[in-house]
Amino acid sequence: MDWQNFRIKKMSLDQIEDVLKIQSAEGLSPWSTNDYEKELERTDSIHLVAEIEGVVVGFIVLRATAEKEAEIYNLGVYVARQGRGIGTALLKTAVNAAAGQFGSEAVWLEVRESNTRATAFYRKNKFTVEGLRKNFYSNPPENAILMRRILSDADLDERVVLEND
Repeated sequence: MDWQNFRIKKMSLDQIEDVLKIQSAEGLSPWSTNDYEKELERTDSIHLVAEIEGVVVGFIVLRATAEKEAEIYNLGVYVARQGRGIGTALLKTAVNAAAGQFGSEAVWLEVRESNTRATAFYRKNKFTVEGLRKNFYSNPPENAILMRRILSDADLDERVVLEND
C-alpha cells in the first residue's frame, strides 16, 4: 500500500465504523454510531475522511455554530499515519469549506491540556490560544485549551463548497 498518497472526501454512512475505530484507537472524545449518523444528516456540518486505497486513515467533523463561526468537533488520524500531512489536509479542506459553505470567519476548537502534540499541530495551522475551560473533559477529568483561527481570504487557499458524491 502507498501510504503517502491519500484522498480527502465526504464521510459516508458506511465509513462510520472505520471512524469509530480511529476514535477509539486515538483516545478521542467518544461519539456513537448514532451521533455520526445524525451528524451526516445535518446541513451545517462538514464531515470528511482521508482514505488510502479505500482504507479510512483519518477524519474531521466541523460544524457551523454561530453566525460566521464554526467549531471543530473531532479530528483524528491513526498515530502510525501522523506526520505525513493527512491531518493538515483534512483541516485545510474543512476550514476552506467552512469559509465557502457557511461564510465562517473564525474556527474554534478545544483540545485536552495534556495533548501538547495536538496543541502544537493547531498552532502550526494558525490557531491561537484564547482561554482555558476548567474540567471540560471527563474520563479522565481535564481542562481544555480553547483555540481559535481567524479566517481571511489572504489566509485561505480557496473558499470551497463541497459537492455530494
